[in-house]
Amino acid sequence: YQETESFKYVNEKDITHSLSYVSQCDAFIGSDSAYKTMSSMLGIPTIVLHGDYVDNQRDINFINPYVDAGCMLVYRYKDFILEQQNIKDFIHKNLEIY
Repeated sequence: YQETESFKYVNEKDITHSLSYVSQCDAFIGSDSAYKTMSSMLGIPTIVLHGDYVDNQRDINFINPYVDAGCMLVYRYKDFILEQQNIKDFIHKNLEIY
């Protein structure tokens, strides 16, 4: 996706600067990270992209509670490169719902 007035990539060297942007989001798309936890805790619609492999610690503590609360959707990919179009379609479809 290209950056636009309403779609921005944030990539600050200092994590606190990057985290400070989360509260300004209408929606958040990212990986399994502190950023998605913060956006979910703030009630910001969150889409998480992560590998499709077993990680009970991740799922039980950091994914399932937010999915169950209705503030997070997850796309689990097997091959990020091969699934790029499916990932884009998933994001586009679900941002319309949010």
